Amino acid sequence: MLGDIVPLANNLWLVIGDLSVDVPNVLVYRAGERLYLMDSGAGSALRTSITQVLREAGPVQSFTLLNSHGHPDHIGNNDLIHVADARETHHYLSEAGLALLDPSSYFATQFSQLSTSYDPVT
Repeated sequence: MLGDIVPLANNLWLVIGDLSVDVPNVLVYRAGERLYLMDSGAGSALRTSITQVLREAGPVQSFTLLNSHGHPDHIGNNDLIHVADARETHHYLSEAGLALLDPSSYFATQFSQLSTSYDPVT
């Protein structure tokens, strides 16, 4: 169910998205003093769950946000980089992901579809 937190292994969490409304799964991984977030999803359910996992993971030296690409459903909660209890933060978007940035009409369609589940501008 959207926002469910599934521990996959020691220090590895999956936050369940909902592909029927174009919200991806999210991964959080802690390796020693480094914490990684792969995509941030979108909407309040994922935001709440990611915040819970960040608290559970605890403070770290370094937090890295990795975005597979720049579509709104993958970057909607990117501001959580400021919530992580980390001395330093990093944010990366794959070069291949840059090619997936579509024209304005794509984003208008995305925001329209996403708005059936949550308000994508909040």
